[in-house]
Amino acid sequence: MNKRKLGRGLGALLDIEENNNIVKKINIERVIPSEIQPRKFFNDKTINELAESIKKYGILNPIIVKPENGKFKIISGERRYRAAKIANLEEIPVIIKDDLNEKISFEISLIENIHREDLNPIDEAESYEKLIKEFNYTHQQIANLIGKDRTYVTNMLRLLNLTEFVKTQLINGNLTVGHCKVIVNLSEEEQNKICELIIERKLSVREVENLVSKIKNKKDNKENVVKVLLFQEFKNYFNNISSKLNTKIDIDVGKKEKGKLLIHFKNRDELKKILEYISKL
Repeated sequence: MNKRKLGRGLGALLDIEENNNIVKKINIERVIPSEIQPRKFFNDKTINELAESIKKYGILNPIIVKPENGKFKIISGERRYRAAKIANLEEIPVIIKDDLNEKISFEISLIENIHREDLNPIDEAESYEKLIKEFNYTHQQIANLIGKDRTYVTNMLRLLNLTEFVKTQLINGNLTVGHCKVIVNLSEEEQNKICELIIERKLSVREVENLVSKIKNKKDNKENVVKVLLFQEFKNYFNNISSKLNTKIDIDVGKKEKGKLLIHFKNRDELKKILEYISKL
């Protein structure tokens, strides 16, 4: 995700002026995470690195909290809170805001995560979905909030149509948002199969676009899509055998990948040469 100017900064949402907000230190046990935190995935490595920094220099940016049932719920700064716990801090600096509703709290948390590039694409998409379903946001309103075009928001939301397997690979960094945009409209089976190919063969987005184009053409002609995927997956093997036998290799495949390996020959003599070669293997 590229750095970008946000539509509304944290200061605007929180009405924060550095000189007008009192930073207090409170016992870390009185601070609790928020259930509306946009980010579901936390990178242990980066949090541990942050913990080491906090041990040396402390928490440089106060955590934003609001009072709730005798505790203080985090609005902004859960990574710092988690790192502070690892660093065994007893007290942490906070700015207490007691006039924030759930909608504003979620906006603040979302903007901070996006600004710090801490959200993975699926967490980001799910956050936009939450704004739509729970707070009746339009795509354009979300775009205004984060300082992006409406099409960006729409494309991110489409990622929620990926299979769970593909989502996991995207979160883990094994494929990119660009890859996912290309395959998101395919069937579950096709998404998973192409995802495996992307990882195994390190396919570029352009290569995936070409593959998906072939699949769509096969669909239009009512030809076997599974065959296209298998040919792409085992392309090197087919080319190698075809080269050694000096003939065309083909497959006849059913929907469940059960099928036949077909070796073409032009005449009796060519068949004999092929059989002689195979018999020596």
